[in-house]
Parts: sequence; C-alpha cells; structure tokens
Amino acid sequence: MTTQEYLCRHFARMGARVVVRGPRLRQRTKIAIDVGRDRSGEVFVIGCEERVAIEVIDVQPRSHHLVLMVRDGTEKHKFLLGAMNATGLLQLCLVIVFAMCEPQLPACVLQR
Repeated sequence: MTTQEYLCRHFARMGARVVVRGPRLRQRTKIAIDVGRDRSGEVFVIGCEERVAIEVIDVQPRSHHLVLMVRDGTEKHKFLLGAMNATGLLQLCLVIVFAMCEPQLPACVLQR
C-alpha cells in the first residue's frame, strides 16, 4: 500500500480527501500541509520529502478529526487536522500543531 492510498483511506474515514506530493520548488521545510481546491472541492495537500515518514495516529470519524505524525529521523511532529461541517459545507482546517522537536529548528509549516 502506498502512502497516498494509506492516507486516503484514513482521511476518508473523517470525511475528507488528501493528496500527497513531493516538496514544492521553494519549499524550505521537510513537510508542508495546505488546504487546496480541485474539481471535487476542498482537499488537504501534503508536500513532503521522500525520507519523511507519515503515519496516522488517530481518526475520530464522528468529530471529523485526524492526528497525523510525521517522522524525520529522531524528530516527530504531530498535526491535528479537521473537517468542519458548517451550514452544510465541508470546510477543511488545520486545527493545531504539536511539535516534539527543538523549537529553534522548525521542520514543518502550515500554509493557508
């Protein structure tokens, strides 16, 4: 199972879609998480280097939340991602970030 398939399965459980890509040209971090749009609506877009391991720690389908952990060597970064339903529209949001690394060495960025 590829990373894309693995993540799609878990993101679908919380009612969201995800696309995994390589890093962008000017991306200065090892991972970037964004909320984008395509023909089907909003989608989480994850851009990361190949050596970064992405793992889903927890999925809460009823509250539409997912905890994502990104490992790069000994560094771990956790992201709480959510899909909020307001007025009948599914709105994706990057809720909060838990970084378990040296604070002066950020290895991730949230974009919006």
